Amino acid sequence: MSTGRWRVTGLHGAHEFFDWETGESRTEVCTRWGVTSPEGYGSEFSTHVEALAYADRQARTVTLVLPPVNPDQSIQGDYEGSFPLRVRRNWYGETALSIPGECMFAITPEEREKLALYLLAEHYHHERNQK
Repeated sequence: MSTGRWRVTGLHGAHEFFDWETGESRTEVCTRWGVTSPEGYGSEFSTHVEALAYADRQARTVTLVLPPVNPDQSIQGDYEGSFPLRVRRNWYGETALSIPGECMFAITPEEREKLALYLLAEHYHHERNQK
């Protein structure tokens, strides 16, 4: 994830155009919007709305390498002073969150991706605000 900020700037300039059919030249003032990544890469857009939407989407985009999934394996966190939350498959093959000896919550397939994306977003939001 990029640690810097995406920047949206107005790109103004006059451009000379030559019409080969009429032999006339004209000068037009062009306003475009540039988006620059934290690494210095840029893209151009014709409207400010498009540039902002692109910058917003890119600022929230991360590339991940997913770990392999083994349905017979459970994942247990190491949490000091709190309940140990486990992620595993329940008896019906559904993804489940459980607190050993306490309770188990099955997660529907429709909710699984939403929950995973929300937890990732929360992780990166917290990580970015700690710097």
